[in-house]
Amino acid sequence: MGAFSCSVPSRDYAEPQMLLASQILAHLIGLCIKLKRSANAERLETPKRGALTLEYMKSHLAEDLDVEKLASMAGLSPSRFQALFRTLHGMSPCRYLKCLRVHRAARLLDTTNLAIKDIAGEVGYQDALYLSRVFRQVNEQSPSAFRDRLRRRRADRVDLQATTYRSWQVLHKNA
Repeated sequence: MGAFSCSVPSRDYAEPQMLLASQILAHLIGLCIKLKRSANAERLETPKRGALTLEYMKSHLAEDLDVEKLASMAGLSPSRFQALFRTLHGMSPCRYLKCLRVHRAARLLDTTNLAIKDIAGEVGYQDALYLSRVFRQVNEQSPSAFRDRLRRRRADRVDLQATTYRSWQVLHKNA
């Protein structure tokens, strides 16, 4: 078996060519470092931007929010914003907004006596029927059925507490 050999063609490079090549190489290395630093900075900045848009979404549910507006707030293109949002939160910004609105509607149904039409306006839907349809998609029941179920549970809990108290009184009266 013969020894492996690799021959490089002999070329005479002039000093100006070597100097130019080294300058180009130094420039390319500098660009690589700059790109790496900017990528690291973006990775650190992205969660901050995402948190700002989440807070904005939560505090402006009644407004007409779209991806373009949220993306511009984050300083990203709409497609980049959607991709990053999906990576960070596991769903699109539109679906997340829908979940926020339905969650807020459920809290209002639980804690207020507002009409469903008024709740729809509070959470950013102009139409009570649309709120009902979206609410049913998420919770598998209408807003009114949800409110009725909460009220029944609350009444049952109050009845149970009253019965328990009466039982306690009877037990301690006879003791």
